[in-house]
Order: sequence, then structure tokens, then C-alpha cells
Amino acid sequence: RRLLESILPFLLGLLSFIEAVRLYPYGNGLLTGDHVFPGIIGILLMVCSLILLKGEKKANESRFPTGRTGMRMVFVLFVLLLFCLLAAWIGYILSTFLTSLFLFKIIGDYRIIFSFGMAFALTIVLYFLFVVLLKIPLPTGFFFI
Repeated sequence: RRLLESILPFLLGLLSFIEAVRLYPYGNGLLTGDHVFPGIIGILLMVCSLILLKGEKKANESRFPTGRTGMRMVFVLFVLLLFCLLAAWIGYILSTFLTSLFLFKIIGDYRIIFSFGMAFALTIVLYFLFVVLLKIPLPTGFFFI
């Protein structure tokens, strides 16, 4: 079974690396162009699958979390899905703030005041990074910010 679990990632990595080699002539150099990301991912997948193949065999298997941890995981997925749906409707700023507020509270189990402050800081930093520095147009929603 370990052989099967390591062959599939290796083959996907090899496929990604072959695509990077195919895209290399379209780039401007070794580290600039469309070939860089598929090449890095391909190499990492191949290396990690070889490490997995060579790794120790362990008797215990991991299980999906249940109870409170399982519910937290489901709620995190729900919050992220809601973020994707609400970003266009209420805008990037408000949806990012609300999502990060809930995630700080759920994942980190922080007090609400700390979660509020960190969500505010994260929203400001991400807005500055994407809108001000990178000039990426983000959904404004009905706030037009």
C-alpha cells in the first residue's frame, strides 16, 4: 500500500515537471516565467513521494477528528465557503473582516476582543497588500470601498 501511495504523487510531480520543461522556452529565464511554479511543485512532489516511500512503516493510522475538533473543522469549511459567496455581495473588506474574526475565534479559541483586533489588523494588511501595493481590483459590494 505504501508503494501505491507514493507512486501517484511521484507521477503527478513528474507530469508537472514535464509541463514546466515544455513551458521553459516561453519564459524569460530560469526563475521567471510560467514554468517556475509547475517545476517547483513537480520537484517537491517527486522528492516528498520518495521520502514517503523510504519512510518507516507505522502501525497506527490517522483518523478523522470527532467531537468538538470535528465540528470546528466543519465550521471552518462553512465559514470559508460563506466567504467565497459573500465577498461579491458585501465586498472584500467586510467579508475578510468577518471571516478572519470567526476563524480567529474558532481555530485559535481567542477572546472576542483579541479576535476583533487581529481581524481588523489582518484586513488592513491584506487590503494594503492587494489593493494599494499590487493594484488588484477586489469586490467592493455595496460599500464601494
